[in-house]
Amino acid sequence: MLNGIFADNRIGIDVNYCDAVVIQAPTMIGYSTAYEDHSTAYGLRRHCWNDNFAMYGVRIHPNNKNTRQIGSKLVDVDFSRYQTDVGCELNKAILMNDDREIDDPSIGRHVYNVTVDSKYVFQNIIYDEPIQFPIHENLMDFCPLNATGINDMYIADSGNLNPEQNGYGFIINNHPNMTMWSEKCVPLQDTCAVYCSGPGSCMTKVTIGIDIQYDDRVDLFVFNGTDQVRGIDGIAIHDFAQYESRRQYWFYLPAGTYVGEFQIEGVPVWPTFAEVMIDHPHEPNCPGYSYDFTLRPPEPEAGVCDDLAINGDLEIGEVRSNRFYYSDQHWFFGDSPELEVTTGYGGAGKAVKTTQRSHYEHGIYHFVDTRCMVEGLRYEIEAKIKVDDGCNPNTRRRGNNRCARASIRSRYEGWDLNVDFALAKTLSSPFSENDWNTLFGMFTMSAE
Repeated sequence: MLNGIFADNRIGIDVNYCDAVVIQAPTMIGYSTAYEDHSTAYGLRRHCWNDNFAMYGVRIHPNNKNTRQIGSKLVDVDFSRYQTDVGCELNKAILMNDDREIDDPSIGRHVYNVTVDSKYVFQNIIYDEPIQFPIHENLMDFCPLNATGINDMYIADSGNLNPEQNGYGFIINNHPNMTMWSEKCVPLQDTCAVYCSGPGSCMTKVTIGIDIQYDDRVDLFVFNGTDQVRGIDGIAIHDFAQYESRRQYWFYLPAGTYVGEFQIEGVPVWPTFAEVMIDHPHEPNCPGYSYDFTLRPPEPEAGVCDDLAINGDLEIGEVRSNRFYYSDQHWFFGDSPELEVTTGYGGAGKAVKTTQRSHYEHGIYHFVDTRCMVEGLRYEIEAKIKVDDGCNPNTRRRGNNRCARASIRSRYEGWDLNVDFALAKTLSSPFSENDWNTLFGMFTMSAE
């Protein structure tokens, strides 16, 4: 978005669910003198006839659709006439909105991250009132984040919003977890934020997602050498796509070398897998910045890698403990009604049965322990499969009469690297209608 004049709007520009937007060189006028003169001369209702109708220049949001994108920038934005004396006391040139629905009351679960996953950079923000002590009350407002429990806002600024006017820095939530590393943070009055600069203000955000069905007692501890610098509790985030659901840990750390370790009651554990996503600070603000973070998984216990399917307590009728998952138009978990325990192969054991299957991609899936995946080794997938109403092992049509197959998905830093949708198939010779058949396939672990 380049240039243009935005005047006399309740909301001039709304940046919501935008992964990488650049708003460059617009002129943002809250209550123009032309409209004020016109409304006064003709007795028209002014914008600010009621304080509930405040005007916002640029309203930004804490959420992106794709959190791995580079984020958005406000560049050379010129704000004017958002101050109180035009009539609206709640006017804000820049407002952080609070419209994220953290919890879904109907299911009692988190459905979005309790974190700012949308990155912003402010470059050369201009305001018609002096940016100095105290900060002008109508310039910025990040307080709505407090109502949602989000406390990790971190915005790079080129220096125009620095109240001391002594160089670039970062606008940070006024929260101990965010300000603990910075040597100098200046309060931004009535904004719920501080302006931090100098040593410690350059921080890297680390987000780690683990198997959401793993033991919920697991904590993450971060060490700098032998010193523990952070302890982080995980939060279960149930997104609309099941394979995106994770127990997530996020934190900010300044420059340095760090090691992370998962523990349960002081004992190191490995929660099946860990997706590490790292967001470094805005480079021009942090010259010579150096940061390194690695996870320290314990060696797998004897026998852990012999069978990567976790059978749990299926024989006593518990589906959830097996960490099987089921997907439908929305995504459900191991204790959902779409999964049942039924009589297994040969009548001697138990099996997991899917019901209400309405699409060829629906079915159970399972995470594997990444410590057991060794480059160059060959792995086999084998299972006994039965379809109550029959299937055609030779069809390639996308329909319900295609027999069961197994796929594998590999990911790195939150991105899909590879997806093989037919890694293992139901064998067609011989094929037994409405009886047990063998699902079989093999693959060799590659570097990707």
